[in-house]
Amino acid sequence: MIESLDTHRVNTLTELCRIERVAAACESEEDTRAFQGPMTAAWDYYVSSNQMLSELRGLTKDYPFCGEIVSDALIRVRNDPDSNRSWNLAWLCLVKIQQEYVVVLLLLSAWLRPGGADASDFCYCAETSFPPMPPLKQPGSRCGEMSSPNRAR
Repeated sequence: MIESLDTHRVNTLTELCRIERVAAACESEEDTRAFQGPMTAAWDYYVSSNQMLSELRGLTKDYPFCGEIVSDALIRVRNDPDSNRSWNLAWLCLVKIQQEYVVVLLLLSAWLRPGGADASDFCYCAETSFPPMPPLKQPGSRCGEMSSPNRAR
């Protein structure tokens, strides 16, 4: 499993979550540590290779994700000193998108650019195209923050 993470043969949400569940179930601290670096690097590659964006687009056809949303969230995660709470970079980015209203802020930014849409277009688009995201699963539940307190990013 670790080799598949290192070589990026595993680069889909489903496969990474499957391996993450195995890593979370490790009983020895040594085994958990063995997964730490490769799992962190695999999630980083998943986000930076645009695979996360591709899968988000496929999973949320009514929710128009663009690369700018993921890029902005990634910058926010990288600048957050608390971002070491999980090796799952994709989960951390989704939390930033939800908690810091990244979609709405980017939409507002586009609206404020010269030649941008008028206020009624902004309000209509915000209400219809960007419905509130459902709350993310709590850390530690399916493919989110890991439960091992010894792990750091």
